Amino acid sequence: MRARLTAQQYGAFVGVPFEVVVQVQNDEQTIKEVFARPAFIPTESYSSRPLVVSLFPGETADIQLEITLPRETPAGMYQLPIEINDENGQVGTLTANIQVAPHDELTVSIAPKVVLGGAKTSFIVTATNRGNRPTGVSVTAGDSDRALRYTIEPKRAQLEGGQALAFRVDATGKRPFTGNSVPRAIQIDVATRSANLSETVTFTQKPRLSRGLLTSLVLLSIIVLWALVFSAGFRAALAGQQAKKAVATSWIEGAKPDPSISIGSIQAKIIAASDQRPLPRMILTATPLDTDRPPIAGSSDEDGVVLLAGLAPGRYALEVSGSGYDSVSVPFDQRVVPAEDPIVLDDIEIEGDPATISGAVSGGDPAPITTIEARLMINDSPSDTVVRATSDTTGAFTITGLASPGRYRLTFTATGFEPIQLFQEVSAGEDVAIPTVKLQAGPGSITGLIVDQDGTPLGGASITATAGADAVSSTTPTTGTDVGVFVLGELRSPATYLLQISLEGFGTQTLTVKVGPGQAVILPKSVVLSRGTGVVRGAVTDTAGVAIGGVSITASNGTVVGQTLSVDAGGQYSLAGLRAPGTYVLTFAKEGYQTETVAVRLSSTGGSATVNVKLERTLSAFTGLVEDENGNALPGVTIVAANGDVSLASLSTDPDGSFRIENVFVGWWTITFTAEGYDNTVILVQATTIDQNLGTIVMKVSSA
Repeated sequence: MRARLTAQQYGAFVGVPFEVVVQVQNDEQTIKEVFARPAFIPTESYSSRPLVVSLFPGETADIQLEITLPRETPAGMYQLPIEINDENGQVGTLTANIQVAPHDELTVSIAPKVVLGGAKTSFIVTATNRGNRPTGVSVTAGDSDRALRYTIEPKRAQLEGGQALAFRVDATGKRPFTGNSVPRAIQIDVATRSANLSETVTFTQKPRLSRGLLTSLVLLSIIVLWALVFSAGFRAALAGQQAKKAVATSWIEGAKPDPSISIGSIQAKIIAASDQRPLPRMILTATPLDTDRPPIAGSSDEDGVVLLAGLAPGRYALEVSGSGYDSVSVPFDQRVVPAEDPIVLDDIEIEGDPATISGAVSGGDPAPITTIEARLMINDSPSDTVVRATSDTTGAFTITGLASPGRYRLTFTATGFEPIQLFQEVSAGEDVAIPTVKLQAGPGSITGLIVDQDGTPLGGASITATAGADAVSSTTPTTGTDVGVFVLGELRSPATYLLQISLEGFGTQTLTVKVGPGQAVILPKSVVLSRGTGVVRGAVTDTAGVAIGGVSITASNGTVVGQTLSVDAGGQYSLAGLRAPGTYVLTFAKEGYQTETVAVRLSSTGGSATVNVKLERTLSAFTGLVEDENGNALPGVTIVAANGDVSLASLSTDPDGSFRIENVFVGWWTITFTAEGYDNTVILVQATTIDQNLGTIVMKVSSA
């Protein structure tokens, strides 16, 4: 068994699937069932397509491993063993070099968002490192009026992956003695090596003496003074007279009024125009239209709600903005009056910049042309908003002009493959690259007709198709219009099936059929079963006497009357059901070998014959050039081509560095280039029945 990785180096992101392709070739003489798995990776973190591949002798196939590394995997280079197994156990190990990319992700939460107080307040900033490497975090704070002083503890810290830390931000400033409450918009910045996150909180400072309380005290002083003057004059006018009635003290002193309210507030909810979701971290700015006071801004919370408190009475122009969004102005000015309850606005919709989803589709060679439909989901229900795209011949696709933010249902459809659906979230204006989508081929089928040597359809014939562990059987009907017709449906695809067809009193036919992705295969010729008791058997070997499996053997006497495969380790075959006496031509064929024909005669009824055949390999050659890194020819380089059984050597003796290796037969070859003062260069090449030019081989000067 031969195996190799189509690439040695892989880049991976934590939490994002990546693909490792293992190419395997059966270099033995029996059918092998092969599978691959990554060592040390939990079963739920990888998938294999196909799970098991059935290989006839000399056949090659790809096994696609889709691996997802856990989010806690630290960044760096890793060597991941890939185990190769057949039905008898592990047969080898390959090593894939995985470069895990650094992933920086920091989340920040601040509490509280709005504070009404005096000279001092505090905010707690919680930073969580959700990346896969340590990151330094620093916190700063400021306000546009520079009216506050800030103390931050700690100012900076180093967070390991998965670690969370709380920073305390104390804001202190001189509060007004009289007048209205003063709102302070504080911007808190959290910075790392790769990002700078900002949140806006509001600290509204109350005056020591509010305007309402001061007005009440002045009025109370006037009333008391007036009462004293009136009382003194009244007593003087009535001096010496006996009072007949008494006036209540409260009438003289007056009732104490409640402090008046002198500020107002505005509350709004910010939602996405795409799917009506509430939007956090949107900035609502209120610009006074009656005075020259600076604008006041606030940030929406996780529910999309923002409160602008401590607004002086007057008219305000409102605007909503956010990163990745088009700014929106509220159509009408808002008039603020002193009130305990805020003015609640209708929900404000804001549109995100168009988003893009790109990726690739695989599942065949070449990749299937696939239609991708992106449908916007609203409250987990599909909407009428749809964008479609088609993959190119390499499988790549890009879906543009997506309304954002939003959650999209992506549906992938291609002829011969099962539809696949997945969901993808996009932020405002985000360009999302999703992992390669592997399409699973739909079920295939094989349809054919069984006849005898006279062309008469045969009912009751048994047909069994096997591919690895899969086995499907059927029997041809004996009555009706479909006598002799068989249909094998719901077959796993793509796969190569071994069909064995038999009927009592007839010889057995064996043939192979390749079923492509979701392909409905109709056999182009009827399968002929011979009625007879004659049999031809034997063995097929190469010229060195090594048994060859998977050879197609056909017996004919003008028409094909028997067909089988040598499928066992000894290269044995048997053709039964031949009429005797009779003369037949046996044809032996296999890729990589020269076709051989042999005549055989069955001399009497019930006769048998033994025919052993030796097949010669079809030979070809490797050619090419060897140069150094500067383009200079390298004559005298030792070149060795080996396939496990045979080793062929050549020297690039020509002054131009050219070489030619003869007597190469079909299969995988490892070619090693060796020269003094240079690093060895090794390549893996699959030989065919024709000569191959390997191009220019560049050798690097040894660093030793």
